[in-house]
Amino acid sequence: MSGGRRLIGSKRKETNEPKTYRTRVDAFEDHIERVLNPRAFIADRASLSFVSGLEELAAEIGKLSESDPARAVVLFEAFLAGCYAKAEEIDDSSGIFGPFVQELFCRWISARERDGADADDTALRLVGWMDDDPYGFCYRLEKEAGKVLSKRGLAAFIKQIRARYDGRARVNPRTGGGFREEPEYRRRRWSEALRALADRSGDGAKGLEGWRMVR
Repeated sequence: MSGGRRLIGSKRKETNEPKTYRTRVDAFEDHIERVLNPRAFIADRASLSFVSGLEELAAEIGKLSESDPARAVVLFEAFLAGCYAKAEEIDDSSGIFGPFVQELFCRWISARERDGADADDTALRLVGWMDDDPYGFCYRLEKEAGKVLSKRGLAAFIKQIRARYDGRARVNPRTGGGFREEPEYRRRRWSEALRALADRSGDGAKGLEGWRMVR
């Protein structure tokens, strides 16, 4: 990427991966940066074309999930990081950029599950994003996530959300969080998530039947 800056916050671990693998990953990351066009403001009238380009690249990366899910996971994480960096450089009055980011979250989930990633770790990272959501990308993310999570993944996701609803999970306070940091708001937020997941049938939602009646 230009100027030595990468969209992934952490440094890559040194591995014995073949050079061709590393080169292909770098090429994809460069493509991510090109389509996100850092430091260029995207007006609302240009947002549809802009997001269409992002969707095309996301679909291309998504194809890797079947053959090389580990590689897809890394790329989707880079893509998500780039979208967060782009959030203040786009006028999303039309409301299409936010849903695209939620789609990226779902593609990331699918790639991690194909890669055999730990379900608890996936769930913990998801609720971490939901805890710290300055741009509203995770608003009701549980609905979309619940559609793509496996039964094991869904059970782990529900466990993490219930821990937050019950106040058992330790959450780091955010600077400038405002009313979203209030205990009443947070408890209501997680109760809404549990109600949404209660609509998902199957073993993963076992024990949430009563939440369908909660208002």
